[in-house]
Amino acid sequence: EPIEGGQRHSFTTIALYVRGIAAHYANDPEKVKDYLTKVIKATQPEAGDTDNSFRRRAANAHYYIGITELNFGNTQKAVDCFDQANMLDPDGTDFLTKLVTAEAYAMKGPDDFGRAKEFITTVETGVDLKKDNEGNLATFYLHLRSRAVLMQANMAIVKREKSFPQVVKQLLEQTHEDDPGYYYATVTLAQAYHAQSDGGDKARE
Repeated sequence: EPIEGGQRHSFTTIALYVRGIAAHYANDPEKVKDYLTKVIKATQPEAGDTDNSFRRRAANAHYYIGITELNFGNTQKAVDCFDQANMLDPDGTDFLTKLVTAEAYAMKGPDDFGRAKEFITTVETGVDLKKDNEGNLATFYLHLRSRAVLMQANMAIVKREKSFPQVVKQLLEQTHEDDPGYYYATVTLAQAYHAQSDGGDKARE
């Protein structure tokens, strides 16, 4: 609505950013893309912004647009958004975006598994370094690492190489021990045991 003096109010990119994130959680993809596209088109920080906060806001906007594209099966558009988010990541430690980028590349098919593995390796290295520095991992980072290993197992399953059940077991047994509450790793490990003729009891366990 017009404000005093007949001038039309112009929302800051910060307000548009908040509205875009809210639209994501309200399951309104059109508004996600509308608001956050305006955020990523901003060429300069808002008053009081630091360069880091400006870059982080743009990176997150690319991330949420990428998630929206991925939800609608637009894998290449999603990959492009995630790549932009990673380039804008101020300190290179947004491991969630890196992992989702890997998943998007993997969804493109086996020809892009190598690119996915590059991001997985970055996540694993970064999370392991965090563990070395801090002594243990918060649940969020533990699950990220488990999810990275699970992705490798899923790629082995998709490739259907002759020894894939054994590869999956080797990948996931340690993850299951370290992170027993991570459901997807546990059930995938069970399926790997089930795929082998002598693995029934272990699969049920």
